[in-house]
Amino acid sequence: MAKKRSPLPKKSAKLTTARGNRKVRLVNWLKENFQAESIHFYRLAGLTGFLVVFGLVMVLSSSSIDSLVANRDAFYVFSRQSLYAVIGLTLMMVISALKLARIQNLVKAALVLGFGLQLSIPFIGISVNGNTNWISIAGFTLQPSEFLKVALIMYIAWFVNNREHELDDPKRVLMPILIVGAAALALVMYGRDLGTAIIIALIVFGTVAIIGAPLKPLLQVGAGVAVLAAFATTSSASRMARITAWLNPGTASSEAFNWQYEHGTWALAAGGVFGVGLGNSKMKWSWIPEVENDFIFAVIGEELGLLGHW
Repeated sequence: MAKKRSPLPKKSAKLTTARGNRKVRLVNWLKENFQAESIHFYRLAGLTGFLVVFGLVMVLSSSSIDSLVANRDAFYVFSRQSLYAVIGLTLMMVISALKLARIQNLVKAALVLGFGLQLSIPFIGISVNGNTNWISIAGFTLQPSEFLKVALIMYIAWFVNNREHELDDPKRVLMPILIVGAAALALVMYGRDLGTAIIIALIVFGTVAIIGAPLKPLLQVGAGVAVLAAFATTSSASRMARITAWLNPGTASSEAFNWQYEHGTWALAAGGVFGVGLGNSKMKWSWIPEVENDFIFAVIGEELGLLGHW
């Protein structure tokens, strides 16, 4: 005869029940907040992953010399970029799996975070190449405007989704969006970062145009922003000097401003159609400043050639 199982002790039974309840609550929480990804997600995730890996390879190739000179470690910039990539991809995977309702609930928090980080610049901001649009936290340098860009896109999509039947009324839909966008532009321009301000303006106007906002008031506001951008450009001696150097590339005074442009052009010319080979760039040997950032395109062209850009 089979032996009867002895009943579990009361403490053990309670512990098993508590674990079972926690497991059920966890499963229910996951079902409530997350959803299964579609095939379109995997296609987009695969393309994003490829671009991130390709970007990291080119960052390693372009930054290795300057990293070795500055930090005695050829992998210094690459390792930091890899860490940022892992953090970004992890956040992408988590956020993309959230249900739409949960993401909509996070819009206000994202907007507050974006503006809060940007507002911190006057107090803890640091200057990079003349632009004070960076902050340093625990040894990591962040550009708050990058968070603000994402927050603005989320806010505009959420705001319009709640008022999709009122798009023909500029006062109820267009003006609130433009006011928030103008506030973001003002904060970015406080740090004298005209390039980022232009990108934010394009994000706001492009998103509003895609959703079908009335064209006339949008063009009127756009014309006003263009006038302000022209004023901001002409009021800065540094910006005007760079424009003058670009228009007069052969003058002696333009040499300092056209250094990156000229050497970047030489790098693309040296790459030709097929390139000189991955890792074989000559211009990355301290001939182009910020080679792993603004002018990484030149190194890609030199090493991989015209076909590599495709």
